[in-house]
Amino acid sequence: MRDQFLKVSLTYVSCTYVRVCMYVYVSPCCAVNVNVAREQELSQPFCLGLTGVEFGQKLQDMHPRCLLQLKQYNSGYQRKVAKMFTRLQINEFLAMTVEGPEGFWLLNKAAAAIAFIGGLRIAELKSLKFKDLIENEDGIWVHYSPAKQRGEVKTAQFIIPFDPGNLATCYASHVKAYMQAVKKSLGYVDTNSNLFKTCLKGGRFSRSAMGINYLYKIPTQVATQLKLQNPSDYTGHSFCRSSATELANAGAASTDMC
Repeated sequence: MRDQFLKVSLTYVSCTYVRVCMYVYVSPCCAVNVNVAREQELSQPFCLGLTGVEFGQKLQDMHPRCLLQLKQYNSGYQRKVAKMFTRLQINEFLAMTVEGPEGFWLLNKAAAAIAFIGGLRIAELKSLKFKDLIENEDGIWVHYSPAKQRGEVKTAQFIIPFDPGNLATCYASHVKAYMQAVKKSLGYVDTNSNLFKTCLKGGRFSRSAMGINYLYKIPTQVATQLKLQNPSDYTGHSFCRSSATELANAGAASTDMC
C-alpha cells in the first residue's frame, strides 16, 4: 500500500463550533497520527499509532457530517462563503429604476432593506408577519424571533429609520411602499399573514406566502442588477454577513449585534 498523506481543515458544528485540523499519515504499517485542534485548546492526540482496523473504527464512531466533510476536503472541496454587500451597493440597488413588474422589485427592495438593516437570516425574513412591522414618526419598527435559539424563545426588534432628505435610498420608504402595494393589490390583508407575498405576472400579489427558496435568490438578483462579479456567490446569508460587517466597521461590539 502506498504512503498516503491527508490534510484536512474543516469547521464542524455540533453543540458548539469546533475547529478541527487533522493531519493523517498512513504508512505501509498503518501507523496513524491524528491531532485534533479544538477551539481555545492546544492540539491533543486523537489517535496515535493505531492499526488500520482501529483507525477505521474511529472513523465509524465519528459524526456522519464530520466524516462527510473529511471526504469532501480530501477530494479538493473548498468551503463556499457568501459574499457581502456594502451599504453603498444596497443604496445603489434601492435607487435603481429596474425594468419589469413593479411589484416584483418592490418586494426585492423591501426584503433587501429589512434584511440588511436588521441583519436577518432568510428564515427570519420568511417568518415576518404584517403585524410585526409597526410604523411611527421615526421609522418602522420590526419585531421578530431570532432563529437558532435554544431554551426560552426570545424576541428582538430594530428600527428602519425614515430619511426624508433622500427618499431614493430611504430604507423605510421602500418597505412602506411594498406594504402599500400589497394592500392595494389584495384590498384586505390579514395582519397575521406573512409579510412577503407571492408576486404574480404583471406585478400583482396573491394571498399565498412567498416561498423560502425565492427569498434565498434575492441576494443573487440584487448582485445581478448591480452587475457584480459572480452573482451566484451572493447567497441567502449575504445580508446577514453584510450587516454584521457594517456594524463591526462602525465600532459596534459583538454584544450589540443580534
